[in-house]
Amino acid sequence: LYIASFQMMRSMGQPADDTTPGLDLNMQGGMAEHLKDLIILTAGSQAFSVLTSWFWLLLLLAPARAFLMLWTNVIAPWIFQPGPEEDDISDKKRQKMDRKMKRAMR
Repeated sequence: LYIASFQMMRSMGQPADDTTPGLDLNMQGGMAEHLKDLIILTAGSQAFSVLTSWFWLLLLLAPARAFLMLWTNVIAPWIFQPGPEEDDISDKKRQKMDRKMKRAMR
């Protein structure tokens, strides 16, 4: 886990060519921030697991956070998006629908 995270951060920080710099690893909300969090979580769980073996369960926080980010950024906005508004209907169609409603109410 450490090696994969460090290698990914290293490849993100290296420039693609001589004219462009690499990515800013301290950027808020970027992939590097999530990799740093993963490294801190792994180091913390290893350090605390010296006390008891139950601290290895802290590593379950990584998939929980990934699911939370997926839910808040992708799934929930897709499910709970408001329906299309009826303002897009032209006046002619609106009058026709009103007449149909009046006939149905008789």
